[in-house]
Amino acid sequence: MTTHSFDIILCGGGHVGSCLALALAQQNISVAFIDSLSPEKRKGAEDNRIFALAAGSKKVLDDLKLLMDENPLIIIELSSHTDNIGSDKYNIDLSQRRAQSCVDYLISIGISRDRLVAKGYGKSAPIAPNNKPDGSDDPDGRAKNRRTAFKILGELKGKSSVNYQEKDGIKK
Repeated sequence: MTTHSFDIILCGGGHVGSCLALALAQQNISVAFIDSLSPEKRKGAEDNRIFALAAGSKKVLDDLKLLMDENPLIIIELSSHTDNIGSDKYNIDLSQRRAQSCVDYLISIGISRDRLVAKGYGKSAPIAPNNKPDGSDDPDGRAKNRRTAFKILGELKGKSSVNYQEKDGIKK
C-alpha cells in the first residue's frame, strides 16, 4: 500500500474554512493558515524576528477555538515554521516562540492547556523554495515558509464527549 503525505494551505478562515480544516486534520493532514498566521504581512514584513500575534492571526485562532469547542476531546499541535534566514538554532527558537504565542492566545480565550502543544520546526520543513533557480532570493517563497499550522494529535484520555443532563433522576 502506498501512503502519501499532504500539506493543505487555507487562505482565510470562517466556519467553512474551520470545518474543512478539521476534516483534513482528522486525516492526519497538516493544515496551514499562511495569510492569517504569518506576521510578515504587517509593517516590518522582512523582520524575521516577529512572533507577536497580529489581529488577523487572532481571528483565525478564534475560528480554531470554535472548532475546538465543537470537538472538546481533540488535542492539537500548533507548529510554526520559518524561512532560511538565520541559523538553525535561531530559527528553532523563533518558531517555538511563534507557536507558543498561538497556544498562549488559545489558552487566554478558554482552551485548556492540556489540549495544546506548541512545536517550533525552524527552517526544517519548507513548502516553497527560499531561493530562485538562479540562486537569488525568493521573497514570496520565504513568506510561504513562515507559517503556523495545526494538526490533530489525538483525543484526551478518560473523558467522554457525551453530555447529558439529569432531570428528576432521568438521563436526557
